[in-house]
Amino acid sequence: MQHDSIGPSGRVRPRAYVVDHSLVREMMQRCVSQTPSSLSDQFGISWNTWSKLRKGQPIRCSVALRLVSRVLADDGRAADPLHFLSDESVSS
Repeated sequence: MQHDSIGPSGRVRPRAYVVDHSLVREMMQRCVSQTPSSLSDQFGISWNTWSKLRKGQPIRCSVALRLVSRVLADDGRAADPLHFLSDESVSS
């Protein structure tokens, strides 16, 4: 069973996040190749993480924050990564 953790601000922080589907769609369009090595080089994620993202499943908090920050930086956006994350599962 996963438990939420308390962050430095004293706020309860979930252990997993769902990445906003619009951002995942952008990633799909920019994806050079859906091979494990290409996903790792381009986005810094594994094949398993990529599979979860496409299905709208939650991924580990640290991975989600790093990924969204990287995608936004590559896109030239300086938005808050938490804007693109949800701690609730997306229904398909």
